[in-house]
Amino acid sequence: MPGNAAESCHHRTFTDIARDRALQGLVDACVRVGKYQPGELLGWLVDDVLADFGVPKEAPAPDDVREWLRSAAAVYADLVARFPFVDVLGLVYQSIGSRGHRGALGQFFTPPSVSALIGSMLAGGADLPADGRLLRACEPACGSGALLLAFMQAQMDARGPSALRSWSISAIDLDVLCARMCAAQVLANLLLQRIELGELVVYRGNALGPRSGLSVVIHTTVADLTPDVVLPALHPSRVAALRAVVEAHDGSTDRVARDVAKASPAPTKQAVRAHSDQAHSTEVDLFAGC
Repeated sequence: MPGNAAESCHHRTFTDIARDRALQGLVDACVRVGKYQPGELLGWLVDDVLADFGVPKEAPAPDDVREWLRSAAAVYADLVARFPFVDVLGLVYQSIGSRGHRGALGQFFTPPSVSALIGSMLAGGADLPADGRLLRACEPACGSGALLLAFMQAQMDARGPSALRSWSISAIDLDVLCARMCAAQVLANLLLQRIELGELVVYRGNALGPRSGLSVVIHTTVADLTPDVVLPALHPSRVAALRAVVEAHDGSTDRVARDVAKASPAPTKQAVRAHSDQAHSTEVDLFAGC
């Protein structure tokens, strides 16, 4: 798999080379089934991964790719286990697109080295809350989740795996496949590395558009996070918060500049209760201080 400007050959490590050789197997798996477009196969693979977490499929895969799906899913699981918190699906997606196949839309994805750098820059910040509340992070143009994966890795490197229990992460992308890839990658890494994240919400849609244009790919929390602490994914205050994050960063024109926006701890249980019955309230600002 070819490198990129931020990751030239003489700067590449043995880990980078091993990763790219392993990734090539998944790329080849999406290219060599001539009856279907590679983008279709990748979409079915993402659906298959998400189905294991209870997320409905976009469209059932044809019967004649079931065996291929089992094989490709095993390859993907092996890659996640060997290279945790690497943007595996994004790299595959880009490789498919670079070959001129339909099904990839040609978006710019953050290179692994840049994602890792931004993640390390964001590893510090607010102290982890000791009262059960959550810190909030949002990526309003998440793509396949490269920056979020790097952010999670940096948090664990700096504070240990248990630190992720103190974070609520929201992600959104206009491209439905990208949003689903992001969800699949975060969930697969958490499962295979046996790590818990406080809360994950992934949306498909435009954060600057109307709430009716948003759909929820997945909303999940740790088992002991009670419902009175967590607002519904489409609560008006969440949607308003997404818009605020995008508007605060709309001077940037690329994904790298729209880095993970960190915010203050979530409201207390009492504050949530006070607003839980106000269906149209936007007073609970989940990203206050962004």
